[in-house]
Amino acid sequence: MANEVEREPRNLKYEPRRFRFNGALIALTICTTAAFVLFLVFESLRWRYLAASLPIAAAPWAVRRAFRVSLIVTDDRVVVKNYWWTHTFPWSEVEGVGIALKQQGVLPQPALAFKLRNGEPVFASGASWFQNPVGCGLAAGADHQTVGGGAFAPGLSGTGYPDSVYYCAQAIATAQCSLSINGGVSFNPAVPIYTALQCGGLHGHIKAAPDGTVYVPNADCGGKAAVVVSTDNGTTWNVRSVPGSTTQDESDPSVGVGSSGTVYLGWQNGNGHPYVAVSHDRGATWTNAQDVGTGFNLQNVQFPAVVAGDDDRAAYAFLGTPTSGDDQKSTFAGAWHLYVATTFDGGVTWTRVDVTPSDPVQRGCIWMAGGSNKCRNLLDFMDATVDKTGHVLVGYADGCIGTCVTSGPNSYSAVATIARQTGGTGLFAAFGG
Repeated sequence: MANEVEREPRNLKYEPRRFRFNGALIALTICTTAAFVLFLVFESLRWRYLAASLPIAAAPWAVRRAFRVSLIVTDDRVVVKNYWWTHTFPWSEVEGVGIALKQQGVLPQPALAFKLRNGEPVFASGASWFQNPVGCGLAAGADHQTVGGGAFAPGLSGTGYPDSVYYCAQAIATAQCSLSINGGVSFNPAVPIYTALQCGGLHGHIKAAPDGTVYVPNADCGGKAAVVVSTDNGTTWNVRSVPGSTTQDESDPSVGVGSSGTVYLGWQNGNGHPYVAVSHDRGATWTNAQDVGTGFNLQNVQFPAVVAGDDDRAAYAFLGTPTSGDDQKSTFAGAWHLYVATTFDGGVTWTRVDVTPSDPVQRGCIWMAGGSNKCRNLLDFMDATVDKTGHVLVGYADGCIGTCVTSGPNSYSAVATIARQTGGTGLFAAFGG
């Protein structure tokens, strides 16, 4: 199902690929005594499945579709995503570590950790998995979790693991983040990152910059899109909003950080359109704020997902439709496609691609207010990453399959799908373009 957009100057191409399971990209299936994790590895121009059965404690996991672990493994990287982990870490000769969270009452816990070595998960008799009974830091929240990491800011280093690990979650009206310096084995007490007077409680995924600055995006900080920033290893946080931005306060915004620290923030603006802005000073000021949906006359978007490569290159993926009106109403009749906008000049201009021009991702409403509304089949967000050669990958749930593709009605499915860039200029200039 390759897609080629010849009118785009960079000849960007994407190929969506569905996988035969519902829910998150990589499903963590919760059973009574075991959890089953499915990995997807892309190698030699094909996808390969790896599966493992993992022992878990007797305490039940929260069996909710909104709480699943997701991973994308591409070439020599692993990206753990969807609700919790949005960190990409290389793993050719070194080990990576990931965290699966469980809910036990109101205490969020990094329940199982896994390791990856030389391109394969390490599962020997479950010895690489351990259970943490302590949780993710005193006073940590327990909803809308995100885990991410990267370099430490000056003045701190890791113990037994080289990178920082942050756990952030919302507590209805506020949010907190806690830091681990030992790869998630333990966490420091959680620190409030904003008050109810500053921002709404819900937030997007945390991202770390090469200099150790960390960013948590928020859709509604005084009615504006913003990043909440820490430059001192999570000790203090500052809200830095985009002047002139507005919000519908539905989808979480998304932030991408370039190789030298340039910040790209993508959000759903108050008019429903996909907006993006760029900062070169950790969010203190913003430039090139613009609507990237104009090429396709997009009137409503959901699920922003931003990833950056070289400092002047970034990709912004989202679901969009040219149909205007309230996309939360059951009567909304728009057809949603996956779009990717890419910049190669630091956000001055953006190249736009309809990745699914003949295969809608959803027909009708996309419900963003929680609960069991039938239009909530796509849940809360999607994500994007980049492989070692700069190709963009977007993970999303496909809610329109079968007869829905050509005529409808919507199938209200949630089939795991990865759209991989197969041609055109990538996000790393060293690999051509």
